[in-house]
Amino acid sequence: MTIEVAVFGAGHIGRIHAANLARQPGVRLRYVVDVNREAASALAARHGAQVADVDGALGDASIGATVVCSSTDTHAELIMASAVQRKHVFCEKPVDLTLDRTRACADAVRRADVVCMIGFQRRFDPTFSALKARVDAGEIGDPEMLVVTNRDPGAPPIDYIRHSGGIFKDMLIHDFDIFRWMLDDEADTLHATGCCLSDPAIAEAGDIDSTAVTIRTKRGRLCQINTARRAAYGYDQRFELLGSLGMLQAGNVRPTEVTTYSKTAVSTDVPEAFFLEHYRAAYAAEIAYFFAAIDEGKPVRTTVDDGLKALEKPRRYRGARSASCGSGSRPHEASARGHRRARTAGSAACGESRRVRAGCDARGCVQSAARTSATGRVEPCPASRFTTTTRPCLPMHRSMPCGSSRRPRCMRRRSSPRYARASMCSARSRCRSIWPSAMR
Repeated sequence: MTIEVAVFGAGHIGRIHAANLARQPGVRLRYVVDVNREAASALAARHGAQVADVDGALGDASIGATVVCSSTDTHAELIMASAVQRKHVFCEKPVDLTLDRTRACADAVRRADVVCMIGFQRRFDPTFSALKARVDAGEIGDPEMLVVTNRDPGAPPIDYIRHSGGIFKDMLIHDFDIFRWMLDDEADTLHATGCCLSDPAIAEAGDIDSTAVTIRTKRGRLCQINTARRAAYGYDQRFELLGSLGMLQAGNVRPTEVTTYSKTAVSTDVPEAFFLEHYRAAYAAEIAYFFAAIDEGKPVRTTVDDGLKALEKPRRYRGARSASCGSGSRPHEASARGHRRARTAGSAACGESRRVRAGCDARGCVQSAARTSATGRVEPCPASRFTTTTRPCLPMHRSMPCGSSRRPRCMRRRSSPRYARASMCSARSRCRSIWPSAMR
């Protein structure tokens, strides 16, 4: 039996998926849908398909599946419309930029009882899949720490960035999925920060281009993710997983594996230049898997619920919104003691709900902290935007033996212990009992 398919989107990823599904036995590309009629016509002609609009493609009863590769803001609508028509769906990430719409998609898919697979292609990468299989086989014991590097060779067009939902929903959503898959765990706490370092136009579009994320899972495991929109040497996608019995690493894909040895250096090719080359095999594998799941009636590996989980914030979240720092700016090296104190205090928030920096200060860097005034009161830093967070009381010096007279380095501020205590906690009366006796 042949499954006829409609592809929505004739851009880079649409062309990749159309070519891959056209190679599948028992699968036929029937329609290509895109607002750019010229692009749609070119792709349809290449694979013997027809150009159609959304209503025409979804209204054709012969269409058994849709492949959604259009812009992010159309994903949820096309998933729900496909489900209503009882058509199976393959959709690129993310499902949507909002949790409510993503949950609505999940509900629609369940009611229609159709297959809905989300395009987290890294789970189908041969190297990543082999590493995961070795983890599941117990080769490195219990997984303990995952370190993920995700760096693009260059930022996408600014118009794309404006409509992408920001770097966390557009780029890091893949890393959040890898984290859940590799550790087989969910996030309990997450701290994220970021800055704009490569292109002022990205900042003007309201986004950032570099991030650092630290996650603690519900089972106490750790994950660190670093991302950048620009890596001069190519597309850098790798990670390492430390376990109780050893470590596994997944490296980059290079054009060749030839190594040159000379008197002055040993060199190899730089990584592939673009994600389409790096994940060529993964894209082919995930499309083959999707149609095999439909044919065999089996559940898929990356469901709409995985798309929801990758978008959800953990129970305790603290981080920068998509705010910018200006091109070429460096981390804020404030000479004022108040700003140095504030950066440290941000890591040791007490049990009070307080305002935490989530934007850019006047010097141009994202810092998760507040400015402490000369009076010792915690105040908002000027020219910044804020979010509110509640954190458990975790004083930075709690590892010191009670009664120690030595102050932690982070608190060697002024001679007055009361001043230092006030600068670290705006509710010092509530935290009095946890401070060493020498500082009371």
